[in-house]
Amino acid sequence: MAPSPISKLSQELIDRIIDALVEPSEVNLASLNSSPSHNSALFSSSLICRSFRARSQKLLYSHVTIDVHRVDSFYRLIMDSGIIAGYVEDLELLLTHNDYKWLWEDQRFMRIMNALALPRSALRTLSLRTRHVIQNIEDGRAMVQKFIKPFIGPKITSLQIYGLSSIPVEVVSSCVNLTHLVLSWTGVDTSFLASPEVEILSRPVKLRRLTYNHSPNALTMLLGWNGTRPCLDISQLTILTIGIEAFNNLSFEQRIIDATGNTLRELHITDLECHEINYTADRFVNLRGCSHLRVLELDVNFGRSVLLEDDMDDLDNICRILSNIPNPNQLHDFRFTVHVGYWVNQEPEAILEADWDRFSEQIRRCLARKSVLSLHMDYLPSDDSMAEGNTSDHEDRRSTSYKVRCAEAMGKLVREKFSGFSTAEALISILTTYSISSFYS
Repeated sequence: MAPSPISKLSQELIDRIIDALVEPSEVNLASLNSSPSHNSALFSSSLICRSFRARSQKLLYSHVTIDVHRVDSFYRLIMDSGIIAGYVEDLELLLTHNDYKWLWEDQRFMRIMNALALPRSALRTLSLRTRHVIQNIEDGRAMVQKFIKPFIGPKITSLQIYGLSSIPVEVVSSCVNLTHLVLSWTGVDTSFLASPEVEILSRPVKLRRLTYNHSPNALTMLLGWNGTRPCLDISQLTILTIGIEAFNNLSFEQRIIDATGNTLRELHITDLECHEINYTADRFVNLRGCSHLRVLELDVNFGRSVLLEDDMDDLDNICRILSNIPNPNQLHDFRFTVHVGYWVNQEPEAILEADWDRFSEQIRRCLARKSVLSLHMDYLPSDDSMAEGNTSDHEDRRSTSYKVRCAEAMGKLVREKFSGFSTAEALISILTTYSISSFYS
């Protein structure tokens, strides 16, 4: 029998073909079921031949999601093929309401964690999520002693917690190699610190990346700003992502930015969680101390001036933020999203009505040559043409019309306000994109 043409390919080339075969979203889709989707190109490629299998399975199982109902299937999978456990880099655990003790009581899951915690395993990220509601952890001591310390603390570099309340501080402080922390709708419990069984690290964990929203009290305790011993040190933070939650917490956000010192390289701020119309971002985003900032991401809701019937331009606050950036600086990537139609009913062309001349002046001042300015318009139509289930030809035409108008508005904006940015003197690249949103999405 003649050898297969595939046998003539090097393993490196085969691996690159498989890497290019599948989009990241497909990898996540396959892993969400803790078993490969039979519609997945990765699953299909893993069945072609032995040389395709290892790389395909490594991508398939790099991210695994498990809940109490999926423990058995994943347990049987790694028992049948022990090599699978070595592919898991990101472990996502879904905790249903008042059903989380399986993390340390289910013997099958304990065996899974034994395999994932081996020195040769690739596990680096743990995500703890709840379904729909905030979950209060009532047996935090058992969680720390029987799950976090034996399996998680020595391994992971990234910890992501979503929607959990009363998490013991040790869940974070036990992760001695932690560099990336995500807190969303999370609360921590410091009552365990008084127990003689609690081991306190001599030095706080030094973070390099921090993402948070709706978790100011948790961060206050972890950073020791309430008088307790700090578990985290953000003085060397390089990447900070903030989801603003309330007007009365803006001073806290500024304190976080200031505490990073001059090490911050990327700052991403979104204000969609803040629904107060009197919110003014410039009251807390003072970037004078961020001279080494390289990437800055901001967004703004248009229509505030219409609602308040004042003369403040929609871009005033953004321009004030940019005016505080020191010069010289290292900023070379500014990502800016404009949300149109959220606060008031607006047409796509409303994006052209703001004072873009002042904005472009600040961009020229802040961005050096060979920099990138990314402009994105997020448009919310005033009607329900984008609602789920509207599939008539009329609604399709209306949706297409919005897309055309958004594209034309963005094109006109660049031509009229940023035409000089591509000259040899400025040499700032402008990238424009748009999206059509819906209240039903």
